[in-house]
Amino acid sequence: MKWDHCGIRAADLERSLRFYTDVLGLELLEVVTVLDQPFYFVGNDTVRIEIEQANPAQIAAATGPQAGLYHLAFEVDDLEGAVARLRDAGAQFLLPPSQFREDRKIAFILDPDGVAVQLIQYLNRTP
Repeated sequence: MKWDHCGIRAADLERSLRFYTDVLGLELLEVVTVLDQPFYFVGNDTVRIEIEQANPAQIAAATGPQAGLYHLAFEVDDLEGAVARLRDAGAQFLLPPSQFREDRKIAFILDPDGVAVQLIQYLNRTP
């Protein structure tokens, strides 16, 4: 197996699309319509996220505060640069840039629906 994509149901589709494209810098890759419902794929050459409009009749992914999707994680080359760009774009930070391990720095932001997004910069990697 290999990774393909993750799916997100958004309370406000346009707001989520703006977050993942304008704030995180992913591109709108395609829109696929299935049974009259559009599914928006955003990403780049290594990441694909499917975003669809949530509907109150649908079953939520999480069943409570201790279950369900915990976070998405993206590797970045320059955490401080990414954080500065995200702050300028109005991202809400859960954890500012921090280093708990010698080999990496991390930060967490929230997407519009409250999903935590982790940014990781690995340090001292040899090419």
